[in-house]
Amino acid sequence: MFASLLQKLGEAGRAPAGAAAQPRTPEALAAALFDVAGRTGAAMFSVWGADDTETAEDEDGSDAATGERVINAGITLFFIQKDSPDRVGLLGTERVPVRQPMAYELYRPLGKALAEYAKRGADPVMPDRGRAVFPAGAADPDIEFRVSFRDTELGTWTTALARDREERQAYPSISSLRLSTEAATFLKGLFNRLDPSLFNGQVVLLTGASSTGRSTTLRAVMDALPDNVHALAALEEPKGGP
Repeated sequence: MFASLLQKLGEAGRAPAGAAAQPRTPEALAAALFDVAGRTGAAMFSVWGADDTETAEDEDGSDAATGERVINAGITLFFIQKDSPDRVGLLGTERVPVRQPMAYELYRPLGKALAEYAKRGADPVMPDRGRAVFPAGAADPDIEFRVSFRDTELGTWTTALARDREERQAYPSISSLRLSTEAATFLKGLFNRLDPSLFNGQVVLLTGASSTGRSTTLRAVMDALPDNVHALAALEEPKGGP
């Protein structure tokens, strides 16, 4: 399976430089995925499983006639493709996927191995997140992966978002802001735990003069939101009004 993934990356013009290991265990495969994602410059990757019983069809018609459950699993790496003059993607970029199917029997053990590798739950406030770096073990890594885990009846769906040094500087952690310990703890608890007073029709207003860290704080609290929060509206320096 991993050899097939490397072949597809090569066909897409994303072959990793240097020799790639051939993992033989879920633990080795977990480490290899972060290594390949780092070496190929992937923006993110996911290890997924889905119940496709209702949508799967064989040559003779629906699989529902056989009464068998159809579960698919795989690995998808996403790459950012720059816009061309004749094509402009959403927000100025387009994500190009490279997909590799895998046996469902590998999905659960690989999910557990990824959770262990990324130290899921090391921060008790965010038990469904982990962290991995490239190169492995680097103190100041080229790439840091923010890893999110979502448990389902099929296993653990894993998503790893890659961030280089520039992106990490743009989206700092709340604890790295120039705030008092009390203020940082308050903000982290408020946003990480989805405090009812915050997400119940209340407005969150970050104010301050230019160059005081207002925008940096906004990005930090956005990054601190749990992964199941899919939308956030932010208005900076609003103009007009009564």
